[in-house]
Amino acid sequence: MTVVIYSTSPEKAILGTMRARRVVRSNAHDIWRDYSDVIGIEQAELADYLDGASECSVVELDDPTVWSRPVGLDDLRRVLRVEPPQSFRYLTSRQLARLKKLTAMPSPHIAERAPHRPSEAIPALR
Repeated sequence: MTVVIYSTSPEKAILGTMRARRVVRSNAHDIWRDYSDVIGIEQAELADYLDGASECSVVELDDPTVWSRPVGLDDLRRVLRVEPPQSFRYLTSRQLARLKKLTAMPSPHIAERAPHRPSEAIPALR
Protein backbone atom coordinates (compact mmCIF):
# COMPACT_ATOMS: atom_id res chain seq x y z
CA MET A 1 0.00 0.00 0.00
CA THR A 2 1.23 3.52 -0.80
CA VAL A 3 1.27 6.08 2.01
CA VAL A 4 1.16 9.71 0.88
CA ILE A 5 3.21 12.00 3.14
CA TYR A 6 1.60 15.40 3.82
CA SER A 7 3.46 18.07 5.79
CA THR A 8 1.11 20.39 7.68
CA SER A 9 3.72 23.02 8.45
CA PRO A 10 5.53 24.89 7.12
CA GLU A 11 5.04 23.43 3.62
CA LYS A 12 1.31 22.59 3.60
CA ALA A 13 2.05 20.11 0.83
CA ILE A 14 2.40 16.47 -0.09
CA LEU A 15 6.15 15.83 -0.05
CA GLY A 16 6.21 12.27 -1.39
CA THR A 17 5.24 8.70 -0.69
CA MET A 18 6.35 5.68 1.29
CA ARG A 19 5.35 2.03 1.20
CA ALA A 20 3.47 0.51 4.14
CA ARG A 21 5.54 -2.65 4.61
CA ARG A 22 3.30 -4.06 7.34
CA VAL A 23 0.95 -3.15 10.16
CA VAL A 24 1.67 -4.55 13.63
CA ARG A 25 -1.14 -4.65 16.24
CA SER A 26 0.14 -4.86 19.80
CA ASN A 27 0.10 -3.16 23.20
CA ALA A 28 2.01 -0.12 24.48
CA HIS A 29 4.61 -2.20 26.36
CA ASP A 30 5.51 -4.33 23.31
CA ILE A 31 5.46 -1.34 20.95
CA TRP A 32 7.99 0.42 23.20
CA ARG A 33 10.14 -2.72 23.46
CA ASP A 34 10.16 -3.31 19.70
CA TYR A 35 10.15 0.25 18.28
CA SER A 36 11.57 2.65 20.90
CA ASP A 37 14.72 3.19 18.85
CA VAL A 38 12.79 4.47 15.79
CA ILE A 39 9.56 6.17 16.91
CA GLY A 40 11.17 9.42 18.02
CA ILE A 41 9.30 10.00 21.30
CA GLU A 42 9.98 9.25 24.95
CA GLN A 43 8.33 6.32 26.73
CA ALA A 44 6.22 8.67 28.89
CA GLU A 45 4.90 10.44 25.77
CA LEU A 46 3.92 7.12 24.20
CA ALA A 47 2.23 6.03 27.43
CA ASP A 48 0.27 9.30 27.57
CA TYR A 49 -0.70 9.02 23.89
CA LEU A 50 -1.94 5.44 24.32
CA ASP A 51 -3.49 5.92 27.77
CA GLY A 52 -6.66 3.88 28.00
CA ALA A 53 -6.09 1.95 24.76
CA SER A 54 -6.13 -1.82 25.02
CA GLU A 55 -4.15 -2.15 21.80
CA CYS A 56 -2.43 0.01 19.24
CA SER A 57 -0.91 -0.33 15.80
CA VAL A 58 2.43 0.49 14.23
CA VAL A 59 2.67 1.05 10.49
CA GLU A 60 6.15 0.09 9.32
CA LEU A 61 7.15 2.31 6.40
CA ASP A 62 9.95 1.93 3.86
CA ASP A 63 10.87 2.83 0.27
CA PRO A 64 10.59 6.62 0.67
CA THR A 65 10.17 8.70 -2.47
CA VAL A 66 10.64 12.46 -2.03
CA TRP A 67 8.88 14.20 -4.90
CA SER A 68 10.98 16.75 -6.78
CA ARG A 69 7.97 19.07 -6.75
CA PRO A 70 5.72 18.82 -3.68
CA VAL A 71 1.98 19.22 -4.28
CA GLY A 72 0.68 22.20 -2.33
CA LEU A 73 -2.59 22.62 -0.49
CA ASP A 74 -4.04 24.90 -3.18
CA ASP A 75 -3.45 22.22 -5.84
CA LEU A 76 -4.98 19.52 -3.59
CA ARG A 77 -8.11 21.60 -3.20
CA ARG A 78 -8.32 22.74 -6.83
CA VAL A 79 -7.41 19.57 -8.70
CA LEU A 80 -8.48 16.76 -6.37
CA ARG A 81 -11.07 18.64 -4.30
CA VAL A 82 -9.68 17.11 -1.10
CA GLU A 83 -8.76 18.56 2.27
CA PRO A 84 -5.84 17.12 4.26
CA PRO A 85 -7.25 14.97 7.07
CA GLN A 86 -6.52 15.16 10.81
CA SER A 87 -4.80 11.76 10.73
CA PHE A 88 -5.34 9.82 7.49
CA ARG A 89 -7.62 9.34 4.50
CA TYR A 90 -7.83 6.91 1.64
CA LEU A 91 -7.15 8.03 -1.93
CA THR A 92 -8.28 6.21 -5.03
CA SER A 93 -5.67 5.00 -7.53
CA ARG A 94 -6.97 7.72 -9.89
CA GLN A 95 -6.39 10.43 -7.26
CA LEU A 96 -2.87 9.14 -6.61
CA ALA A 97 -2.11 9.16 -10.36
CA ARG A 98 -3.35 12.76 -10.63
CA LEU A 99 -1.16 13.76 -7.67
CA LYS A 100 1.89 12.26 -9.36
CA LYS A 101 1.14 14.24 -12.54
CA LEU A 102 1.08 17.44 -10.49
CA THR A 103 4.68 16.84 -9.39
CA ALA A 104 5.83 17.59 -12.95
CA MET A 105 4.42 21.13 -12.80
CA PRO A 106 6.72 23.97 -11.65
CA SER A 107 6.08 25.37 -8.18
CA PRO A 108 7.83 28.46 -6.82
CA HIS A 109 6.16 28.11 -3.41
CA ILE A 110 7.81 25.05 -1.87
CA ALA A 111 11.45 24.96 -0.75
CA GLU A 112 13.68 21.97 -1.50
CA ARG A 113 13.49 19.27 1.16
CA ALA A 114 16.21 16.96 2.46
CA PRO A 115 15.48 13.24 2.04
CA HIS A 116 13.77 11.56 5.00
CA ARG A 117 15.14 8.61 6.93
CA PRO A 118 14.75 5.40 4.91
CA SER A 119 12.55 3.68 7.46
CA GLU A 120 10.08 5.09 9.97
CA ALA A 121 7.66 3.53 12.41
CA ILE A 122 4.65 5.56 13.43
CA PRO A 123 2.32 4.44 16.24
CA ALA A 124 -1.36 4.99 15.54
CA LEU A 125 -4.20 4.59 17.99
CA ARG A 126 -6.96 2.54 16.35
